[in-house]
Amino acid sequence: MKTKETLFLLLCFILSTEAFSQKGPEWLKDAVIYHIYPSSFQDSDGNGIGDLKGIHSRLDYIRSIGVNTIWLSPIFSSEFKDGGYDITVLFIGGERDAQMTAELRSYNDEAIQLLGELHNPLEYLKMGDAYALCSSYEGMPISLIEAIGVGCIPVCTPVGGIVDVVHNGENGFLSDGIGEESYYKTVKRFLSLTDVQLKDMKQKALATYGPFSMYECARNYVRLFEKGIKK
Repeated sequence: MKTKETLFLLLCFILSTEAFSQKGPEWLKDAVIYHIYPSSFQDSDGNGIGDLKGIHSRLDYIRSIGVNTIWLSPIFSSEFKDGGYDITVLFIGGERDAQMTAELRSYNDEAIQLLGELHNPLEYLKMGDAYALCSSYEGMPISLIEAIGVGCIPVCTPVGGIVDVVHNGENGFLSDGIGEESYYKTVKRFLSLTDVQLKDMKQKALATYGPFSMYECARNYVRLFEKGIKK
């Protein structure tokens, strides 16, 4: 037993030694690194969001404080990628807007999947963390009911019957309006959930499904039928 422990400790020591002995590039030895998060560093056009021109305008200052290396957070066309979020978006449903569909396909991004119309959307909702519906007009979306039925958290615009089902911040999220910026901020609220909060909200979303279950719908139809007979 002692021999095994000794071998294990020796192995750990060897691995640790090898890890620390790995050499980086020569320039790294004398590097004075300055980390820049582009969107919050320097705004050059007054829209409140940092940009590359803003960074360029501050290079002389950065050099003056002794920095010789800049670590720039990645910049992508997607705001969520730029924010460091690892997201895969699945578009499920008919492709009614040819121009939008063509634009999405042009990104050639594995994180964007256009699945079209499916006969088994529930299987995807079960695997997803959020059900995203950004719409300017809705009645009562069947897909929303399907989503909460499997505990998929709704992140929606406040239109139609959605507001009767989704209680903002409790079993899902509602944006302030139907604009892009408002919805973007709402999605970020969802992404800020901790694992514990995510699990709790999934349970609350699932609990919301009760009145929409087949059992409850059948009971309501029977009550309506009986009420009609009595009249």
